[in-house]
Amino acid sequence: MGTRNPWLPEAAPVQESVAAPVVAPTGATGPQPSVTPPEAGDQLRTFTTRTHARVWVVGAHGGSGESTMAQLLEGSESRHRWPDTTPAPAVLLTARTHARGLHAAQLAMRAWAAGQTPHLRLVGLVLVADAPGRLPRELSDLAGVISGGVPHTWHIPWVDQYRIEVDPADAPRQVRKVLSEINVVLDTTHQ
Repeated sequence: MGTRNPWLPEAAPVQESVAAPVVAPTGATGPQPSVTPPEAGDQLRTFTTRTHARVWVVGAHGGSGESTMAQLLEGSESRHRWPDTTPAPAVLLTARTHARGLHAAQLAMRAWAAGQTPHLRLVGLVLVADAPGRLPRELSDLAGVISGGVPHTWHIPWVDQYRIEVDPADAPRQVRKVLSEINVVLDTTHQ
């Protein structure tokens, strides 16, 4: 009843261990030998750099949200090219959720899956909303198929403010949740 027995030694307080949350992969975690790479003209180029970044953000196409994600994650944008540096850099692919963006992401992911980018670690794909509201079913289905081809897929909703200014400190709750998950993956999957 809440009273302590004076004849027994006092127990040490129980300390709970605080483990970092785990974000398990939801798709392919590495290249697959059966994947055919896209034609050379459909592949992103590679650039060699001595710049080290915690994460490189690679836009699958122009207007993919590459700059926005680089700002939000304090990473480096690659201007739609795969970075080649030592050690193998962590890379986050971005694409808009319109048909052209999803197809561009699919081509970039095929190059990775076919082993065309052995010099990097693909962390996942961020699909950035191309408009407010829900995706049409056809695009939602395509996004679901594409998601199986990368270790992780995250969705960033339409944020009207990002058309004017990107401020990581003022990110909406859903964006903060995505950023937190990406950071956990980056912190737990370094080479």
